[in-house]
Amino acid sequence: MKAGARYAVVSMGKEIIDPQTQQSLGRMESPCCDVVIDKVATTLSYGHLENSRMPLDSMQPDALQIRGELTASQSGTPTAASVKPASGTPLAAAKDAPAEVAPTPAENANKKW
Repeated sequence: MKAGARYAVVSMGKEIIDPQTQQSLGRMESPCCDVVIDKVATTLSYGHLENSRMPLDSMQPDALQIRGELTASQSGTPTAASVKPASGTPLAAAKDAPAEVAPTPAENANKKW
């Protein structure tokens, strides 16, 4: 984390289970907001949320995770070209927790199956 940097944040949704193997495929993710890092300490970073795309009042803090650093020219919803990969850091924790990103319904609609 860098002071002054902006990162994409996602809201973690329900777990997806493979109907054949009963194995977890990860959790659904929805673009949530951006976090701007104000201060970086040895084991903890402080920041504030901007550009919220959903209500955050009833959300649990551990339901938000950082997904990637946004470029300076980026605004709105992150795209693959405008987000640098991140380690999957939970917003409320200092430890990395990588997770796969499930496609959104709009992304699925554009795919040729």
